[in-house]
Amino acid sequence: MKTFVGSGSGATSKALQEATSGLQTPKMIMFIAPYEQLADTAKLIKEKYPNAMSFGTCVVQVWQMAQYQIMRL
Repeated sequence: MKTFVGSGSGATSKALQEATSGLQTPKMIMFIAPYEQLADTAKLIKEKYPNAMSFGTCVVQVWQMAQYQIMRL
């Protein structure tokens, strides 16, 4: 089994381009993205690597969760 670890930052398409630079014909992709970019990231990965199985999760920063909780009060 081969593994590849990439990372990127900024706008979704730019971050994905950085993170996948050098990645060729993957069979599976697991990714972590900010909540706001999760859907776009999944879509772009499927377009770029249509034969790869992909799944992802998102991260929510603690301060964002705290703001959400405060707003709900």
